[in-house]
Amino acid sequence: MFLQYAIWGAWAVPMSGYMQDALGFTGAQVGAIYSTTAIAAMISPLFLGFIADRLFATEVIIAILHLLGASLLGAAAFTTDFNSLLAIIVAYAICYMATLALTNSISFANIGDPEKEFPTIRVWGTVGWIVAGLVVGYTLDGKTNQPILLSAFCSLGLGLFSFTLPHTPPKGAAKSDSPSDDTGSRAGLIALLADPSFLVFVVCSF
Repeated sequence: MFLQYAIWGAWAVPMSGYMQDALGFTGAQVGAIYSTTAIAAMISPLFLGFIADRLFATEVIIAILHLLGASLLGAAAFTTDFNSLLAIIVAYAICYMATLALTNSISFANIGDPEKEFPTIRVWGTVGWIVAGLVVGYTLDGKTNQPILLSAFCSLGLGLFSFTLPHTPPKGAAKSDSPSDDTGSRAGLIALLADPSFLVFVVCSF
């Protein structure tokens, strides 16, 4: 969790200044770069959710996505053309945004009492974001590509570390794909939507 959010915290704040001051991007171009995380949050669950649920162990997917992310961030740090940088950041955001949910799911799958234990685990993400911001603010030049390189190294570290996480096989792999299972899934979703709190959550998420 610490590294997961340190990666994002290292580049998310200072990158706007870097793009405007060092690269000469316009406000609209900076906004387009930052919009990639929202776009990726909509796109990545469409296919990465299926892969995590059916094909590969969660820790392996996290590792691969962060290693890919490290290479993309490394490329972004030395890219000065707007269109090229936008394409790289879109690809990176798709990799990174998927790992947000995966780090939560691997936590829930490997702790005994999620309600009590998960907050203690998740708070390290906030600590990671803060520490990354302090490192950038006090030791790096935020108007250069240094924060992006820091993110790349953190992503590389987390990618390698993820291979040591508890083995968490895909839960959906053992399930049958029969029509009766699909019917049960739809009935379960309808039952959940009957809960006003869950319904509000779904509507707001959409």
